[in-house]
Amino acid sequence: MALGAALVGSVLGCQGEDDGPVATAEPLGEGPIFAALPSGVPQLIAVCQRLQARGASHALARAFCASGLPVIRGITDVHRLLGLEFKGPVGVQAQLFPNDNPGFALTAHSSSLSRRLASPINPRAIVMTQPGTRFDAEPGFVVTAFTRGERFVEIMVHDATLDAVEFFLLRFEQPCDTAPAGCTPTDLHTERTEQNWSSWTLYDETDLRNTIFDCAVCHEHGYRDAAVRRKGPLMFELNGLWPHWLYNNGHFPGWEGRPEGPGPFHENLFTYVAAHETEAEPISEPYSGIPGPNVFESRPMSLEDLIEGNGFGNGFDRSAYRDKGRGDGMNDLGDDILRTLARAGLLITPPAKADNPFEPGRLAAAVAALKAHRTGAAPELADITDVFDPESLHLAGLGVHPGASAPEILVEACTQCHHEALDQSVTRARFSLELPVLSDVTVTEAIRRLELPATHHKAMPPHRLRELLPAERERVVAWLRQVLATRANQRPVKLPRADFERAPRGMVGIGPASGPVGANAYLVVMSAAEPVVDAAPVEYRFEAVEERAGATSSKWQISPLYVDTGLQPGVGYRYRVVTRVGEHLSEASDEVSVTLELAIKRCYGAPGLSPLAIELDADCDTVPNTDETGKDTDGDEVPNDLDTDDDNDGIPTSSEASAAALHGGDPDGDGVPPWLDDDSDGDGKLDAVESGGDFDGDGIHNFIDPLD
Repeated sequence: MALGAALVGSVLGCQGEDDGPVATAEPLGEGPIFAALPSGVPQLIAVCQRLQARGASHALARAFCASGLPVIRGITDVHRLLGLEFKGPVGVQAQLFPNDNPGFALTAHSSSLSRRLASPINPRAIVMTQPGTRFDAEPGFVVTAFTRGERFVEIMVHDATLDAVEFFLLRFEQPCDTAPAGCTPTDLHTERTEQNWSSWTLYDETDLRNTIFDCAVCHEHGYRDAAVRRKGPLMFELNGLWPHWLYNNGHFPGWEGRPEGPGPFHENLFTYVAAHETEAEPISEPYSGIPGPNVFESRPMSLEDLIEGNGFGNGFDRSAYRDKGRGDGMNDLGDDILRTLARAGLLITPPAKADNPFEPGRLAAAVAALKAHRTGAAPELADITDVFDPESLHLAGLGVHPGASAPEILVEACTQCHHEALDQSVTRARFSLELPVLSDVTVTEAIRRLELPATHHKAMPPHRLRELLPAERERVVAWLRQVLATRANQRPVKLPRADFERAPRGMVGIGPASGPVGANAYLVVMSAAEPVVDAAPVEYRFEAVEERAGATSSKWQISPLYVDTGLQPGVGYRYRVVTRVGEHLSEASDEVSVTLELAIKRCYGAPGLSPLAIELDADCDTVPNTDETGKDTDGDEVPNDLDTDDDNDGIPTSSEASAAALHGGDPDGDGVPPWLDDDSDGDGKLDAVESGGDFDGDGIHNFIDPLD
């Protein structure tokens, strides 16, 4: 019997889109956001009726709406209802041996709603439908995300019938919520927060679309100015190394961070174990429903395989929507390019990969505090969330880049939640940083929200997503006051001739220059010099003198930074810049030119290998194109010269080629090199089963070691 018929209750309306002016006397925290929404059974009925109206037939609709009110007392119940229960061997992921465990991965910091609380000792746990390879679709897949200290579980489900992805938030309460002293760190950051929930409420995208919990802010793919956008999963470090995740890449096929060793990225995992291990639980207690020993098997490649196998591709460029999209992930663009794109307001701020946002002393203190509690030395847990370096918040996506001007701060901090590509029926999305449409009322309201306590639920920017340093907040408020003052005192303004602070410079990503992935990775970045005007807000327009080969001009914008995307290598582009204050325009700057060169890929192959141009090695697998062109060993319709795993055994060709160079070229002497051989050591066990790890620790990878 459907829930709507099985339960009696009224359907309450959703939160209004116009949430009215700020009341500074309102309590701090995000409670008022949910207090304005229905809860409990009436809310569940409303969600189920909406699902029924659109013909939803995914796992969540079946679990929550098909047979009465589900029983949920903790995170394991959520996983059980959604088909993500851990039922297989402890300490094993299915990539090694087939079993009934779901896929899972833990991340030490993350572009997510839980960005502020995630750390190496309090990771964000992602549990998902166990994927096959990156070529295998899993229609009807389910993904959950949970971070201790948060009061919600994020849920993403795929509807195989509608071929659509939907997002939900399951919010829960704990017994400590009604205690006189409220919830303590022990209640929030230990196993207590994962069980004995006193109540729960399910919200869908309709409920959350005008709040800071709106999933579309991050999960509608593409540059913000892209013509095509698609809702789906997102992973910034697709197809690459995973330094901000927890994993041990000696355990799984294809996990060599560098082929000559088991990989350099164990630190987050070992930091976690140092804080959680006890004599009774040598690795960890259960975390987010994941059995303690399984934590050591955290595998971000499971999420990558799920994303690629279901056709979501890279999630950021125009090529991301082809079936089973492959190519280079955002990580291949490099931190510098990604941060520049975020500064220009073109995408959400990614977590830094090459830099660590945590302050070592604070993290060490948090490790010691959790260790003391776990071993019984401290009955109550101390605060373990204050681990970020305040000056490095931008590396975790929680702050803006150091030294940013007021307009740059506004663009970087605000455009994640406010831009024209989001649902424009939502008032939040319609907030614009274009001065002609930025009314005095809106400017005044922005100032008020900037001056609220940082943790107020209407503070700007939301504390959950961004934190401005006091000097940055003062800088922005002063600039907005200048906007009001300039409008109140309209007078002629003499602007100097516009000029560039930096001449346009090309930035290139990794990818075939002739293909759509490479084309969209090519960028031109330019910055205008700020004219000396009597404290008046200045706007900039960057003009492509010849709008050819993908070049476009900017709108009038408040930021002096502009990024033109979707360009082509070998083409000469010319730009100029114009500034204005109100209706007063400057003369255009001199034209400047930039030509994008062909991308160079740095290949990590045999030790000491120099960078190779992609004409020589298009897939960067260390095997020259001349040895691969015209061949498709695994029959996957991806030619070897563009296939990073030529025999589809889960071990990258680069790893197999490097191992062959170190250990004899052709271990079984059958004349087939390891990267084309499905049993490289001739021991009767497939390479895909043996993996690229080194289980016996003799320095020889399993797949070429007959005695592994």
